[in-house]
Amino acid sequence: MKSSIILSKFRIFIIPIMILFFISCKDQGTESNKINPSSAVIKIILDHKVGDQEFKMNEMIYKSKAGYPYDIKTLRYFLSEFAFYIDTSEALRIDTFHYVETADAYKDTKTLILSNIPAGKYSGMSFIHGLDETYNRPIGGMEPHSLPNEVKEYLDMYWPWQQDGQYHHMKYEGFYVIGKDTLSFKLHTGPTNGNDNFIKVTKLDFTPLDLMAGDTLSINLVMDMSKWIDNDIIYDFHKFGKGIMKNQEAQDILKANGKSVYTIEKAEIIKRK
Repeated sequence: MKSSIILSKFRIFIIPIMILFFISCKDQGTESNKINPSSAVIKIILDHKVGDQEFKMNEMIYKSKAGYPYDIKTLRYFLSEFAFYIDTSEALRIDTFHYVETADAYKDTKTLILSNIPAGKYSGMSFIHGLDETYNRPIGGMEPHSLPNEVKEYLDMYWPWQQDGQYHHMKYEGFYVIGKDTLSFKLHTGPTNGNDNFIKVTKLDFTPLDLMAGDTLSINLVMDMSKWIDNDIIYDFHKFGKGIMKNQEAQDILKANGKSVYTIEKAEIIKRK
C-alpha cells in the first residue's frame, strides 16, 4: 500500500522559528498522482528488530527484562502526520497516514512512497505513532468508519470499546512463558477513557542531504520492538494480562517507552537515472 500526495492545499505560515509547509494528501487505497518531474520523492522503508536480534515471527527466541521468554505473532500499526525538516528552519508537513503489518502477505506496507516533494536540504523527520484526531475520530451517525471502510486491514484495527468506536494505534501480540504455562499477551494501544494515547515521535536526525528535483530521499526507519517492554519502564506481561484496552496504566507505560522505539538506520539520496 502506498500513500500519495495531492498538492491541492499548499499554505505557508511564517512564525518566529519555523516555516510550516502543509501538503494535503489522500490516504491509502486512493488513486496515485502523477509525479511532477520538477519535484522529488521521499521513500520510507520500515524495518523491525528486537534489541540486538533479528525480527522473526512465531519463534520463541526473545526474553523480556521481566524474565519471560516470548515470541511475536502479530504486529500491526498506523503512522500519521509526517514532517520532514529542511535546513534548520522549515518543516514539510504531510497530512496522511500509513498502515503497516509485518506478516509476509503485507510486505508492501513496509514501504511508503511520498511524491511531489519540494527540493531542499533535508535533515530529519518526525511523525505520530498511531492516528491523531484527524483520522481517529469517533464514529457516529450514519458514517460507518472514519477511515475508508472498504479496506479490510483498517477494519481489523477497529477499537470497539470506545463510545461510537475508534481505531487501535497498534496491535502487538504473541505468547510468553511463565513456569510451565504458555500464555498470550496483547499489547493493544488506542484511545480510551478520554485519553488519545497516540505517540508523538519527535525529530529523528540524519546527516543533511540535498534533495534535488527528480531525486528520491530514501529513509530506513527501524522499530526496536524490545523497547516497548524493556525501555525506561519494564512492562510485565503477567501483571497486566492480555486485556489492556481500558487499562490506562498499561497504556501509559507503552506510551512512555514508545517515544524512543524508532531510529533512522540510514538516509540517502537516490539520483534519477
